[in-house]
Amino acid sequence: MNKKVGVFFVNIIAAVGVLLTGTAGALLAGSPAYANSSNDQPAEVRPYIFCENPETGAPCGPEGYSLHAQLRMTEKDISETEVENTMWDYSGVAYKQSNGKWRYPGDDIVVIANDKGWVVTVWRT
Repeated sequence: MNKKVGVFFVNIIAAVGVLLTGTAGALLAGSPAYANSSNDQPAEVRPYIFCENPETGAPCGPEGYSLHAQLRMTEKDISETEVENTMWDYSGVAYKQSNGKWRYPGDDIVVIANDKGWVVTVWRT
């Protein structure tokens, strides 16, 4: 890679890091276990034991967060704790959508996650 191009990318990443805070900023700071936004696959595996609700089969907690989910959480001021609590509390009523993703219809937020528990998106109700 050309030195000028490398410096340009470093400056862009630094600028984005300054703009992002909270969960999304943690991604740029090197926090582990965040998913690639294009395929929702983990960058690293979190040291959690995967669990699923025995009645619905829905994951009962987040295994990680896609970049899209992190950005939405930052924009909507939604904490990881809120997501964790919603997935845990509502895993018994979560249902699989036609696209194969799980929908957790919480009182304050809605969480969408894939079969492996990776949060794809989230919003306030």
